[in-house]
Formats: sequence, C-alpha cells, structure tokens
Amino acid sequence: MKRNGIAGILAAVLLSAWSLPAGAEETYKLDPVLVTAEKRTENVQDVPVSVTAISEQQIKDSGIRSIQDVARQVPNLFIANWGFRGNSYAFIRGIGAVNNDPAIGFYVDDVNYMDSRVFDTNLFDIERIEVLRGPQGTLYGRNSLGGVVNIVTKKPDNEFHYGLEQTVGNENLYETTLYMRAPLIKDKLFFGVSGTSEQMDGYNTNDFLDKKVDRRRGLNGRMQLRWMPTDKLDVTANVDGEKVNDGVFPLTDMDQADKNPHHVSYNYEGRDKRDTLGSSLRVAYDAPWFKMTSITAYRGYNDVTRNDQDFMPYDLITAKEDIKDRQFTQEFRFASPEGSGPLKWLGGLYLYKKHQDHTLDLNYGQGAADMGMVPMAMTNTADSDIKTYGYAVFGQATYTLFDKLDLTAGLRYE
Repeated sequence: MKRNGIAGILAAVLLSAWSLPAGAEETYKLDPVLVTAEKRTENVQDVPVSVTAISEQQIKDSGIRSIQDVARQVPNLFIANWGFRGNSYAFIRGIGAVNNDPAIGFYVDDVNYMDSRVFDTNLFDIERIEVLRGPQGTLYGRNSLGGVVNIVTKKPDNEFHYGLEQTVGNENLYETTLYMRAPLIKDKLFFGVSGTSEQMDGYNTNDFLDKKVDRRRGLNGRMQLRWMPTDKLDVTANVDGEKVNDGVFPLTDMDQADKNPHHVSYNYEGRDKRDTLGSSLRVAYDAPWFKMTSITAYRGYNDVTRNDQDFMPYDLITAKEDIKDRQFTQEFRFASPEGSGPLKWLGGLYLYKKHQDHTLDLNYGQGAADMGMVPMAMTNTADSDIKTYGYAVFGQATYTLFDKLDLTAGLRYE
C-alpha cells in the first residue's frame, strides 16, 4: 500500500507537468487594493504616501474589533491606554498628544472625530482600514501632524447581506455582532443596519471592594440609507450611536503589582459612562468635468468619569470629570474625473464648529483633612467652556511626467 501511494503521487506530478506547454510558467495575479487615502479611489501602489491598508478579509482573520487591535497590525502605530477606553491615545512614528487636541486624524466615512476620547470604539461591519503615516496637513488639515486613521464602513447595495457573529471568551466575555444590508428598490434605494454588544468582567480585582476593576459594557449601532436616483448621483445618510459603561484605572504601586499581579486595593469603585450620537449626509455627484462631494456631519458625546485618585483604601481623594462635546463639520470637495489624463487635481472647502464643556471636581475626604492635605473636607472645581470655529481652503494636484514619475503639489490655508 505504501509503494502504491508513492507511485500515485509521482503519476499526479508527471500528469500536471505534461499539462503545461514546454517553458510555460503558472502565474497568479492579486486583485488590486483600492484606497481613498488621498480622498479619491486609487490603487494603493499608486498613492505617494506611506499607507497601510487592511482589507475586510484581513480584519476578519486578525480579529480586529478596536483601534488597539489595528495598532497591532500596523507598523509605527501605537495606542497608549491606561484605565479605560476614553484614555486611548494614538501615536504614529512617535508623534501624538495626550489630554489635548489629538495629533492623529481619525476619520470614519469621511467624518472627522475631533476628540481622542472617542477614538477607542468598537469596530464592526468594516470594509477597509487605512493608516497614513506622516503629516497629512494639505488634505486633512488640523490634528493630522502624525498621520491619519481612515475607516470605511460597508455600504448597502443590490445584494442582500446578513449575518450574526457570537464571540465567547474567558472573564465572562460575550460579544455579539449582527448586520443586514438589502435593496429596497433595485438600483435606486438601499438600507443597512448593524450593531454590536459586548460585556466582560475584566482581568483585575479590587480586593478592598471585592469587585472587578476593568469591566466593560458596550452597545453600538449604525443605520444607513443610500439613494442613487441616477448613475451620477449617490446620496448616503448615516446615523450611529454608542453607549459605554466601563470600569476605570486598575492602578497600584509597583511592589503590590509585583507580589500580587492583577489585584488592587482602594475604597472608591469608579466608572466611566459615555453616550455618543452621530449623523452624516454624504452626497457625491459625477459631473462631466469634475466630481463633487459634500459631507455634512454632526457628532456629540457625553462622558462622565468617577475614579479614585490616591488608589489606596483610605478616604483621601476622588474625582468626577464631566465632558459634554458637540461638533459640526462641513466639507465640499471638487476633484478631476477618473481617466482625466496626466493631471489629477482635488480642491475644497472645510468648515467646523466645536463646543466643549468640561468640569472636573476633586473631592478631598475627611482622611485628607486628617493628614493635613487640606484644612477640611472640601471639593475643588475647575470648569471650562470652549467654543472653536474654523475654516480651511485646500487643494492638491498631481502631474504624471512619465509612467513612473509623478509631481505633486498641495496647499492649505486654515
């Protein structure tokens, strides 16, 4: 039997060799990877910037569910996190920012998330993730000194798509994702809905309270309505929301962490609650001599964080931070049509309005007064109310001198 098996393998090899003409080589061609890194659809090999594109299949294979998972797949992208998901700060090539305006642009379907506190959100029903490294000031403007993370969600079309995914893990991890996309009127009107829920007890225990510290609870959803009355006009309305209820700050001193890992001990439980709501309207029109795109978007979130500040089992210092953030953005873009010749150009106008109300209460307990830290139990409050307005005019053009040589120039006034 063993000799017959070897003979069969040799015969199969000889037959496959005889089936090819002499001197012929079997070749495989990969499908092109299309990206919108420079705000137009291009082959990733033709984009003159350092960009990593993660496809839908790669997202599934890698188990990407958050921006922290993205960082594990992209060179030079680092996400610093401590405590809870609102404290996730992005760095590209070592450039980033903490507690101020981000230095990394974060976009979902062409909509800019201006505050880094909402970067760390669940990723679901994603078509593609693009990470641009290096300054992207011409096309993306403010908060893109280090680079840009660009996320593209799946859009409904003429095909009926549906699915349900369930993930179960240790520490009572349960994560459910569902999606459905379908045509309402063939070739004209399409609808999509998707969402995910998660819960996990966490890895760290507060021995003083006998509770998990870094538990996670989250609920996300997205709805899309797409209208294509003609081949030249594509209108997409999007609404998304998020509700988060997490634990915070599993911190302790180094000796305690070394002797008893994943255990802390302090008297105030703490939690982070975040509610987010966003909407956008994207209109794309292909005129004979140009392509026009308009993105109108509103985003708002409320974030309330309560936490222990001394991380000891004594009534010393606790904090409550309350952030209310609202932003409105409008972008108009005009670009040369595809196949327009050696000159490709893109220009536009960007406007934004942002309002943030930030309150921080530091509460000093009786223990702090007994230790002489303050004269009596008291609360110090810091409050800020910041309104920001701005606009920018930008443009970029690329001229192909030879098949392998492009000259690109861009300018932005903000």
